[in-house]
Amino acid sequence: MLTRISKLRINGGERNLFCNYFLNYSTNLAAVQPQNHLFIGCLERLLGFSREEAISAAGKVQYFKLYKKDIGLFISYFENLGLDKTQMKTIASSDPKFLLTNVEKTLKPKIRVLEELGLSGSDLVKVIIGCRSVFSRGLDSFIRPRIEYLRQLLGSDKGVVLAIKKFPRLLDFYAQTRIQANVVLLKKFGWRDEQIAKFIIRNPRRIFIHKPDWIEDVLQRIENDYGIPRESPMFYYAVDVLSLLGKENIERKLEILRSFGWSDADIWRMFRSLPVTFNMSVDRARKSLDFFMNELGYDSGYLASHPKLFSVSLDRRVKRRNEVLKILNERKLIKRKTSLHSIVCLPELKFVKRYLLPHKDEIPDVYGSYIEMLEDRKFAKL
Repeated sequence: MLTRISKLRINGGERNLFCNYFLNYSTNLAAVQPQNHLFIGCLERLLGFSREEAISAAGKVQYFKLYKKDIGLFISYFENLGLDKTQMKTIASSDPKFLLTNVEKTLKPKIRVLEELGLSGSDLVKVIIGCRSVFSRGLDSFIRPRIEYLRQLLGSDKGVVLAIKKFPRLLDFYAQTRIQANVVLLKKFGWRDEQIAKFIIRNPRRIFIHKPDWIEDVLQRIENDYGIPRESPMFYYAVDVLSLLGKENIERKLEILRSFGWSDADIWRMFRSLPVTFNMSVDRARKSLDFFMNELGYDSGYLASHPKLFSVSLDRRVKRRNEVLKILNERKLIKRKTSLHSIVCLPELKFVKRYLLPHKDEIPDVYGSYIEMLEDRKFAKL
Protein backbone atom coordinates (compact mmCIF):
# COMPACT_ATOMS: atom_id res chain seq x y z
CA MET A 1 0.00 0.00 0.00
CA LEU A 2 2.94 2.33 0.70
CA THR A 3 4.21 1.57 -2.81
CA ARG A 4 0.89 2.71 -4.19
CA ILE A 5 1.05 5.90 -2.12
CA SER A 6 4.57 6.62 -3.39
CA LYS A 7 3.28 6.63 -6.96
CA LEU A 8 0.96 9.56 -6.20
CA ARG A 9 2.06 13.03 -7.23
CA ILE A 10 2.29 14.96 -3.98
CA ASN A 11 0.55 18.15 -5.01
CA GLY A 12 -2.86 19.76 -4.64
CA GLY A 13 -5.56 17.35 -3.43
CA GLU A 14 -3.20 14.37 -3.79
CA ARG A 15 -1.01 15.84 -1.05
CA ASN A 16 -4.08 15.90 1.24
CA LEU A 17 -4.80 12.26 0.39
CA PHE A 18 -1.26 11.30 1.35
CA CYS A 19 -1.36 13.28 4.61
CA ASN A 20 -4.71 11.78 5.64
CA TYR A 21 -3.46 8.28 4.94
CA PHE A 22 -0.24 8.87 6.84
CA LEU A 23 -2.08 10.19 9.89
CA ASN A 24 -4.48 7.23 9.93
CA TYR A 25 -1.61 4.82 9.45
CA SER A 26 0.33 6.41 12.33
CA THR A 27 -2.70 6.30 14.63
CA ASN A 28 -3.25 2.60 13.98
CA LEU A 29 0.41 1.86 14.66
CA ALA A 30 0.27 3.81 17.91
CA ALA A 31 -2.59 1.63 19.13
CA VAL A 32 -0.27 -1.35 19.31
CA GLN A 33 2.77 0.29 20.92
CA PRO A 34 4.00 -1.59 24.03
CA GLN A 35 2.92 1.12 26.49
CA ASN A 36 -0.56 1.15 24.94
CA HIS A 37 -0.84 -2.59 25.51
CA LEU A 38 -0.57 -1.82 29.24
CA PHE A 39 -3.35 0.76 28.96
CA ILE A 40 -5.53 -1.60 26.96
CA GLY A 41 -5.03 -4.30 29.56
CA CYS A 42 -6.02 -1.92 32.38
CA LEU A 43 -9.19 -0.90 30.59
CA GLU A 44 -10.15 -4.53 30.05
CA ARG A 45 -9.23 -5.75 33.50
CA LEU A 46 -10.31 -2.81 35.66
CA LEU A 47 -13.25 -1.31 33.77
CA GLY A 48 -14.64 -4.19 31.75
CA PHE A 49 -13.82 -2.88 28.27
CA SER A 50 -13.92 -5.27 25.36
CA ARG A 51 -10.68 -5.57 23.37
CA GLU A 52 -12.11 -3.44 20.55
CA GLU A 53 -13.36 -0.75 22.97
CA ALA A 54 -10.02 -0.65 24.78
CA ILE A 55 -8.01 -0.36 21.54
CA SER A 56 -10.28 2.48 20.39
CA ALA A 57 -9.79 4.36 23.68
CA ALA A 58 -6.03 3.76 23.72
CA GLY A 59 -5.78 5.16 20.21
CA LYS A 60 -6.91 8.55 21.57
CA VAL A 61 -3.98 8.83 23.99
CA GLN A 62 -1.04 7.52 21.96
CA TYR A 63 1.20 10.46 22.80
CA PHE A 64 1.17 9.80 26.55
CA LYS A 65 3.77 7.76 28.38
CA LEU A 66 1.17 5.42 29.67
CA TYR A 67 3.51 3.03 31.38
CA LYS A 68 4.27 5.75 33.95
CA LYS A 69 0.63 6.24 34.92
CA ASP A 70 -1.06 4.32 37.74
CA ILE A 71 -4.58 3.97 36.36
CA GLY A 72 -5.51 1.70 39.23
CA LEU A 73 -4.88 4.53 41.70
CA PHE A 74 -7.20 6.79 39.69
CA ILE A 75 -9.96 4.18 39.62
CA SER A 76 -9.61 3.43 43.33
CA TYR A 77 -9.83 7.13 44.19
CA PHE A 78 -12.97 7.69 42.15
CA GLU A 79 -14.58 4.54 43.50
CA ASN A 80 -14.10 5.98 46.99
CA LEU A 81 -15.79 9.19 45.84
CA GLY A 82 -18.83 7.17 44.74
CA LEU A 83 -18.42 6.54 41.02
CA ASP A 84 -19.25 3.04 39.88
CA LYS A 85 -17.53 1.08 37.13
CA THR A 86 -20.23 1.89 34.59
CA GLN A 87 -19.79 5.62 35.14
CA MET A 88 -16.01 5.38 34.91
CA LYS A 89 -16.26 3.31 31.76
CA THR A 90 -18.48 6.00 30.22
CA ILE A 91 -15.90 8.65 31.13
CA ALA A 92 -13.01 6.56 29.82
CA SER A 93 -14.78 5.87 26.54
CA SER A 94 -15.35 9.53 25.73
CA ASP A 95 -12.28 11.02 27.42
CA PRO A 96 -9.63 8.34 28.13
CA LYS A 97 -6.99 10.99 28.89
CA PHE A 98 -8.94 11.78 32.05
CA LEU A 99 -7.80 8.42 33.49
CA LEU A 100 -4.20 9.63 33.26
CA THR A 101 -4.70 12.67 35.49
CA ASN A 102 -2.35 12.78 38.45
CA VAL A 103 -4.47 11.93 41.49
CA GLU A 104 -2.38 13.51 44.24
CA LYS A 105 -1.17 16.65 42.51
CA THR A 106 -4.11 17.45 40.25
CA LEU A 107 -7.36 15.72 41.16
CA LYS A 108 -7.43 15.77 44.94
CA PRO A 109 -6.86 19.53 45.37
CA LYS A 110 -9.61 20.30 42.84
CA ILE A 111 -12.05 17.80 44.31
CA ARG A 112 -11.32 19.22 47.75
CA VAL A 113 -12.41 22.69 46.60
CA LEU A 114 -15.76 21.26 45.44
CA GLU A 115 -16.18 19.39 48.73
CA GLU A 116 -15.44 22.55 50.73
CA LEU A 117 -18.09 24.32 48.67
CA GLY A 118 -20.64 21.80 49.95
CA LEU A 119 -20.75 19.05 47.32
CA SER A 120 -20.61 15.43 48.41
CA GLY A 121 -21.88 11.97 47.55
CA SER A 122 -24.03 11.61 44.45
CA ASP A 123 -24.08 15.39 43.92
CA LEU A 124 -20.30 15.49 43.69
CA VAL A 125 -20.34 12.51 41.33
CA LYS A 126 -22.86 14.29 39.10
CA VAL A 127 -20.62 17.36 38.85
CA ILE A 128 -17.54 15.26 38.10
CA ILE A 129 -19.33 13.43 35.30
CA GLY A 130 -21.10 16.52 33.99
CA CYS A 131 -18.11 18.83 33.80
CA ARG A 132 -14.92 16.80 33.47
CA SER A 133 -13.26 19.57 31.47
CA VAL A 134 -12.89 21.67 34.61
CA PHE A 135 -10.26 19.24 35.92
CA SER A 136 -7.95 20.09 33.04
CA ARG A 137 -7.99 23.75 34.12
CA GLY A 138 -5.81 25.42 36.72
CA LEU A 139 -7.01 25.40 40.30
CA ASP A 140 -6.07 29.00 41.12
CA SER A 141 -6.22 30.41 37.60
CA PHE A 142 -9.61 28.98 36.64
CA ILE A 143 -11.59 26.89 39.16
CA ARG A 144 -11.42 29.16 42.19
CA PRO A 145 -12.22 32.35 40.18
CA ARG A 146 -15.20 30.58 38.53
CA ILE A 147 -16.59 29.51 41.89
CA GLU A 148 -16.05 33.00 43.33
CA TYR A 149 -17.89 34.57 40.39
CA LEU A 150 -20.86 32.23 40.91
CA ARG A 151 -20.77 32.90 44.65
CA GLN A 152 -21.08 36.65 44.09
CA LEU A 153 -23.76 36.17 41.46
CA LEU A 154 -25.90 33.71 43.42
CA GLY A 155 -25.31 35.15 46.87
CA SER A 156 -24.06 32.13 48.80
CA ASP A 157 -22.27 28.79 48.62
CA LYS A 158 -25.65 27.12 48.98
CA GLY A 159 -26.85 28.88 45.85
CA VAL A 160 -23.75 27.83 43.92
CA VAL A 161 -24.20 24.20 44.98
CA LEU A 162 -27.89 24.18 44.02
CA ALA A 163 -27.09 25.62 40.60
CA ILE A 164 -24.15 23.42 39.62
CA LYS A 165 -25.93 20.29 40.91
CA LYS A 166 -28.63 21.02 38.36
CA PHE A 167 -26.24 22.05 35.60
CA PRO A 168 -22.53 21.27 36.19
CA ARG A 169 -21.53 23.06 33.00
CA LEU A 170 -21.84 26.37 34.85
CA LEU A 171 -18.18 25.68 35.65
CA ASP A 172 -17.35 25.26 31.97
CA PHE A 173 -14.79 27.38 30.13
CA TYR A 174 -17.31 29.49 28.19
CA ALA A 175 -19.99 29.66 30.88
CA GLN A 176 -18.94 32.87 32.60
CA THR A 177 -18.81 34.89 29.36
CA ARG A 178 -22.31 33.73 28.34
CA ILE A 179 -23.75 34.26 31.82
CA GLN A 180 -22.27 37.75 32.15
CA ALA A 181 -23.85 38.85 28.87
CA ASN A 182 -27.29 37.58 29.94
CA VAL A 183 -26.99 39.12 33.41
CA VAL A 184 -26.24 42.53 31.85
CA LEU A 185 -29.38 42.16 29.73
CA LEU A 186 -31.60 41.23 32.70
CA LYS A 187 -30.30 44.19 34.69
CA LYS A 188 -31.09 46.42 31.73
CA PHE A 189 -34.71 45.32 32.15
CA GLY A 190 -34.64 46.27 35.81
CA TRP A 191 -34.05 42.91 37.47
CA ARG A 192 -32.62 42.98 40.96
CA ASP A 193 -29.68 40.81 42.00
CA GLU A 194 -31.91 38.49 44.04
CA GLN A 195 -34.28 38.00 41.08
CA ILE A 196 -31.36 37.09 38.82
CA ALA A 197 -30.01 34.64 41.40
CA LYS A 198 -33.44 33.03 41.81
CA PHE A 199 -33.87 32.80 38.02
CA ILE A 200 -30.50 31.07 37.59
CA ILE A 201 -30.86 28.68 40.52
CA ARG A 202 -34.33 27.58 39.40
CA ASN A 203 -33.05 26.44 36.00
CA PRO A 204 -29.39 27.31 35.37
CA ARG A 205 -29.28 25.60 31.99
CA ARG A 206 -31.21 28.38 30.25
CA ILE A 207 -28.84 31.17 31.37
CA PHE A 208 -26.04 29.17 29.72
CA ILE A 209 -27.49 27.74 26.52
CA HIS A 210 -29.52 30.77 25.42
CA LYS A 211 -27.80 33.70 23.77
CA PRO A 212 -28.71 37.24 24.91
CA ASP A 213 -30.72 37.94 21.75
CA TRP A 214 -32.94 34.89 22.47
CA ILE A 215 -33.60 36.01 26.05
CA GLU A 216 -34.17 39.59 24.88
CA ASP A 217 -36.79 38.32 22.44
CA VAL A 218 -38.64 36.67 25.36
CA LEU A 219 -38.42 39.86 27.42
CA GLN A 220 -39.69 42.01 24.56
CA ARG A 221 -42.60 39.66 23.76
CA ILE A 222 -43.77 39.61 27.37
CA GLU A 223 -43.71 43.39 27.60
CA ASN A 224 -44.94 44.34 24.12
CA ASP A 225 -47.09 41.40 22.96
CA TYR A 226 -48.46 40.02 26.22
CA GLY A 227 -48.90 43.34 27.98
CA ILE A 228 -46.95 42.78 31.20
CA PRO A 229 -44.83 45.85 32.01
CA ARG A 230 -41.32 45.17 33.25
CA GLU A 231 -42.18 46.97 36.51
CA SER A 232 -44.95 44.45 37.29
CA PRO A 233 -44.25 41.72 39.87
CA MET A 234 -45.64 39.26 37.30
CA PHE A 235 -42.96 40.17 34.74
CA TYR A 236 -40.36 37.99 36.46
CA TYR A 237 -42.73 35.01 36.61
CA ALA A 238 -43.70 35.43 32.97
CA VAL A 239 -40.03 35.36 31.93
CA ASP A 240 -39.44 32.38 34.20
CA VAL A 241 -42.22 30.45 32.47
CA LEU A 242 -41.71 31.45 28.84
CA SER A 243 -37.93 31.02 28.93
CA LEU A 244 -38.56 27.35 29.68
CA LEU A 245 -41.15 26.90 26.93
CA GLY A 246 -40.56 26.95 23.19
CA LYS A 247 -42.83 28.94 20.88
CA GLU A 248 -44.34 25.70 19.54
CA ASN A 249 -45.22 24.56 23.05
CA ILE A 250 -46.90 27.88 23.80
CA GLU A 251 -48.80 27.80 20.52
CA ARG A 252 -50.18 24.29 21.28
CA LYS A 253 -51.57 25.54 24.58
CA LEU A 254 -53.09 28.57 22.90
CA GLU A 255 -54.77 26.29 20.37
CA ILE A 256 -56.28 24.15 23.15
CA LEU A 257 -57.66 27.19 24.98
CA ARG A 258 -59.12 28.56 21.75
CA SER A 259 -60.68 25.18 20.96
CA PHE A 260 -62.66 25.53 24.22
CA GLY A 261 -63.94 28.93 23.10
CA TRP A 262 -61.43 31.17 24.83
CA SER A 263 -60.77 34.58 23.29
CA ASP A 264 -57.23 35.93 23.14
CA ALA A 265 -58.30 38.65 25.58
CA ASP A 266 -59.25 35.99 28.18
CA ILE A 267 -56.11 33.96 27.50
CA TRP A 268 -53.74 36.87 28.10
CA ARG A 269 -55.78 38.10 31.04
CA MET A 270 -55.20 34.75 32.73
CA PHE A 271 -51.52 34.78 31.78
CA ARG A 272 -51.00 38.30 33.14
CA SER A 273 -52.69 37.30 36.41
CA LEU A 274 -50.78 34.06 36.92
CA PRO A 275 -48.11 33.19 34.31
CA VAL A 276 -47.45 29.75 35.83
CA THR A 277 -50.73 28.53 34.34
CA PHE A 278 -48.80 28.09 31.08
CA ASN A 279 -46.64 25.46 32.79
CA MET A 280 -49.50 23.00 32.41
CA SER A 281 -48.83 20.10 30.10
CA VAL A 282 -51.00 19.85 27.00
CA ASP A 283 -52.79 16.80 28.42
CA ARG A 284 -53.44 18.46 31.77
CA ALA A 285 -54.74 21.58 30.05
CA ARG A 286 -57.32 19.54 28.12
CA LYS A 287 -58.45 17.60 31.20
CA SER A 288 -58.73 20.73 33.33
CA LEU A 289 -60.69 22.66 30.72
CA ASP A 290 -63.01 19.70 30.16
CA PHE A 291 -63.69 19.39 33.90
CA PHE A 292 -64.20 23.07 34.63
CA MET A 293 -66.15 23.99 31.50
CA ASN A 294 -68.02 20.83 30.50
CA GLU A 295 -68.67 19.27 33.92
CA LEU A 296 -68.91 22.30 36.19
CA GLY A 297 -70.14 24.79 33.59
CA TYR A 298 -67.65 27.57 34.21
CA ASP A 299 -67.07 29.96 31.32
CA SER A 300 -63.73 31.27 30.05
CA GLY A 301 -64.28 34.71 31.59
CA TYR A 302 -64.67 33.22 35.08
CA LEU A 303 -61.69 30.90 34.67
CA ALA A 304 -59.49 33.69 33.33
CA SER A 305 -60.32 35.65 36.50
CA HIS A 306 -59.59 32.65 38.76
CA PRO A 307 -56.35 31.16 37.33
CA LYS A 308 -55.46 29.53 40.65
CA LEU A 309 -57.81 26.70 39.67
CA PHE A 310 -55.27 25.67 37.01
CA SER A 311 -52.21 25.91 39.24
CA VAL A 312 -53.08 23.08 41.66
CA SER A 313 -53.52 19.36 41.09
CA LEU A 314 -56.79 18.56 39.33
CA ASP A 315 -57.13 15.03 40.73
CA ARG A 316 -55.57 15.35 44.18
CA ARG A 317 -56.98 18.73 45.14
CA VAL A 318 -59.67 20.17 42.86
CA LYS A 319 -61.80 17.06 42.31
CA ARG A 320 -61.49 15.81 45.89
CA ARG A 321 -62.45 19.17 47.38
CA ASN A 322 -65.26 19.58 44.90
CA GLU A 323 -66.74 16.25 46.10
CA VAL A 324 -66.44 17.40 49.72
CA LEU A 325 -68.12 20.70 48.90
CA LYS A 326 -70.99 18.91 47.13
CA ILE A 327 -71.65 16.67 50.13
CA LEU A 328 -71.49 19.56 52.60
CA ASN A 329 -73.95 21.56 50.49
CA GLU A 330 -76.32 18.61 49.95
CA ARG A 331 -76.45 17.85 53.69
CA LYS A 332 -76.66 21.59 54.48
CA LEU A 333 -73.64 21.38 56.75
CA ILE A 334 -72.36 24.81 55.73
CA LYS A 335 -74.59 27.86 55.99
CA ARG A 336 -72.98 30.41 53.73
CA LYS A 337 -72.37 29.84 50.03
CA THR A 338 -68.81 28.72 49.42
CA SER A 339 -67.16 28.62 46.01
CA LEU A 340 -64.89 25.84 44.83
CA HIS A 341 -62.22 28.44 44.11
CA SER A 342 -62.18 29.64 47.72
CA ILE A 343 -61.62 26.18 49.18
CA VAL A 344 -59.17 25.12 46.46
CA CYS A 345 -56.93 28.02 47.48
CA LEU A 346 -56.74 26.86 51.11
CA PRO A 347 -53.69 24.90 52.35
CA GLU A 348 -54.44 21.30 53.26
CA LEU A 349 -54.46 21.75 57.03
CA LYS A 350 -56.73 24.80 56.89
CA PHE A 351 -59.12 23.00 54.58
CA VAL A 352 -59.33 19.97 56.88
CA LYS A 353 -59.76 22.05 60.03
CA ARG A 354 -62.35 24.36 58.50
CA TYR A 355 -64.45 21.96 56.43
CA LEU A 356 -63.80 18.40 57.61
CA LEU A 357 -62.99 18.36 61.32
CA PRO A 358 -66.24 20.13 62.37
CA HIS A 359 -68.27 17.51 60.45
CA LYS A 360 -66.20 14.34 60.89
CA ASP A 361 -69.03 12.58 62.77
CA GLU A 362 -71.62 13.49 60.17
CA ILE A 363 -69.51 12.62 57.16
CA PRO A 364 -67.09 10.01 58.54
CA ASP A 365 -66.69 8.33 55.15
CA VAL A 366 -65.52 11.55 53.47
CA TYR A 367 -63.38 12.57 56.44
CA GLY A 368 -61.74 9.16 56.72
CA SER A 369 -60.88 8.86 53.06
CA TYR A 370 -59.47 12.37 52.96
CA ILE A 371 -57.31 11.84 56.04
CA GLU A 372 -56.08 8.57 54.55
CA MET A 373 -55.12 10.45 51.40
CA LEU A 374 -53.20 13.04 53.45
CA GLU A 375 -51.34 10.36 55.39
CA ASP A 376 -50.40 8.63 52.14
CA ARG A 377 -48.83 11.91 51.08
CA LYS A 378 -46.90 12.02 54.38
CA PHE A 379 -48.77 14.93 55.93
CA ALA A 380 -48.48 15.43 59.68
CA LYS A 381 -51.22 13.72 61.67
CA LEU A 382 -54.01 16.06 62.68
